[in-house]
Amino acid sequence: MQHCQQPIYVSDSHCSECGDALRQKRTLKTALDLQSDLFDELKQYYSNPVVITGKVTSMDYYKRKYSSSNTNLMYGFWWLNVEDAQGNTTQISINAEVDGFKSLKKGDVVSLISPSECTLNHRVAYAEDRRIVKHNVFAPAVVLHNDEGQRSHQDSLLNAGDRPSSWLFLVTFFAVLLGLIFAVDVPGGPATAAAAILSVIVLIFELNRTAKLHKRDLARYESVKKVVKSVLSMSMYDFGYDYYMRPAKDNDVICIGCQQRISGDVAHCYRCGVKQKKAVLLDKANDESAQVSSELEKAIGSHTTYSVADYQQQLMDEYSLKYVTPYIHKNVLAKHDKGEVQVDCMFAKVIDKVQKSNVDHSKTHYTTTTRTDTYVGNSFRGSSYKTHVETYERRNSSLQGQLILETSDYKVLKLSVAEDLLGSADVGDWVFYAQSYIQMDDSRDGYREVAYNVSKDVMFKSQAITEYGYRANEWVVWTLLICAVIATFVFDRGDYDGLLNAMSFIPYSRFVDEMITYLPLGIFAVFLGVITIWASIHAIGNSNRQKRSIAKLYTLMGKFKSDFKQIKERISQLQ
Repeated sequence: MQHCQQPIYVSDSHCSECGDALRQKRTLKTALDLQSDLFDELKQYYSNPVVITGKVTSMDYYKRKYSSSNTNLMYGFWWLNVEDAQGNTTQISINAEVDGFKSLKKGDVVSLISPSECTLNHRVAYAEDRRIVKHNVFAPAVVLHNDEGQRSHQDSLLNAGDRPSSWLFLVTFFAVLLGLIFAVDVPGGPATAAAAILSVIVLIFELNRTAKLHKRDLARYESVKKVVKSVLSMSMYDFGYDYYMRPAKDNDVICIGCQQRISGDVAHCYRCGVKQKKAVLLDKANDESAQVSSELEKAIGSHTTYSVADYQQQLMDEYSLKYVTPYIHKNVLAKHDKGEVQVDCMFAKVIDKVQKSNVDHSKTHYTTTTRTDTYVGNSFRGSSYKTHVETYERRNSSLQGQLILETSDYKVLKLSVAEDLLGSADVGDWVFYAQSYIQMDDSRDGYREVAYNVSKDVMFKSQAITEYGYRANEWVVWTLLICAVIATFVFDRGDYDGLLNAMSFIPYSRFVDEMITYLPLGIFAVFLGVITIWASIHAIGNSNRQKRSIAKLYTLMGKFKSDFKQIKERISQLQ
């Protein structure tokens, strides 16, 4: 679909060549548009099957938990926001432990297939995730449409079950046998024969019934597989997503009208229709008599033309910081440590993700055997044994990987981050992230000072460099304590006569005379008190030096907080 020989995208409202409002817009197709009989066979088994195809606009990683006295099971899920062809947003959970979907990210096109409504029973594990996950609805079948190849996953809950076992004939046999013998008073032989004949008849009917049920179950499963296979054959181009939105380019600019990001090579904004500065200047150069409205002339005069890339860099530079400063950490009973504090703060944009889900599942069996000996009088009669087996099951699901960030100075950085930020950050999200390190000769301690997903307005737990409190040579204190205790038991009252005689000019009580044997412990107590005061003074000094070392970072964090509303507005222009 074109207008003025220029392609039209789904997100366009105006022609990029002439600026006219589009009377006919490009639309997306659904799976049912591409194959109207997609659900014909499936509806024989499910009353209301649903397939939703759309673009992932947001995704968050979270966990569900099942626990009991012997069981602790954790499962990983993605909470997706998917926008369909009509612009409606569906929020739903999908399995995050599928290898084929480890590259799933914001902007991908997916199809969510639900033969009937499926819900998850295990509770959401963490309180912060409960603020994001709104319900328990789950998509049991998912198809990923992208250029790297179509991939699908069908959850095991859709699988056909085993054929039901037959047991009713046994109940029939014993019920008839006992009824004939005790209620009707029929002899055992005839009663057994009659019960056997009836139970065989019941068995034949039961086998026929279970065979039909299992056959229907298999047919139901095959119908689901056919639907998944059919959707798997549909590409993102069939749905029209190759013209969903204009691809971002390095030469993109900010529109002089709506102040939104647009392609740098268009004459008019395809969002608001305003003629762009480049096109106006070109018209004037070709025709000096070309007329421009006063409003547009004013907008052009006040607008500085720059690329989105430069605009992003300006924003990143303003809230990024990197420096190194010397640091001395004073210790007690050890030499002072000399090193440096390294601070790296970045305001960056996520341009890609590398992630994988890991599952650790284990079962541990503990066997306890109890022996009971039996005696009659004084005579041993034997032993009995009772064995008890207890099983503990543990399962954990985790997300690991890296964020690929575009940082200031047009640099691309691979950053290994914790699961919380990795599971929250989407491609295109802006993150404010800062780390501090204390580098000593033989150690390096890092602290995540701030981790904030600005696009989603989610702040994650952080640490501070002031938590660093290394103390060396504690063994000296323990050695002196042991020596004081030994001296207290080794020396008696007589060993201190010389000391007491030398102190005879000082009046002392009988209590002091009796407690003189505890003199080593008393000296240690005084020593410990001095050390404690000394350590407290050093701790205050160390804390002040740590705060001074990251004062620039905290100043920048304060500026970021005060400018947050303006920052959000500037980011919205870049989407």
